[in-house]
Amino acid sequence: MLAGSGSFADPGAVAKELTGGAYPELLAQASTGTRSAVGHLLRSAYASGLDGVFLLSGIVAVVAGGAVLGLVRHAPARSEQPSAPDTVAAEGLHG
Repeated sequence: MLAGSGSFADPGAVAKELTGGAYPELLAQASTGTRSAVGHLLRSAYASGLDGVFLLSGIVAVVAGGAVLGLVRHAPARSEQPSAPDTVAAEGLHG
């Protein structure tokens, strides 16, 4: 979209600068007549990239949650029967 606009010579460099936070500098490079449209385009590109990051992190979170639920198992239920006294301790008292 930036390639045919005539505002920027190298759209790849513009994308790299936008990722690095150089929005004000990029907007200053645009001509006065196209500054509003270029500003909207740059904000839209940034928001689109941010949406992609949020979508990917949400997918990773759901997969990780499913893995936790699938891999973590409860300990088997213990019976409530009284345990037998320890034979070593019992022999020590009688002997």
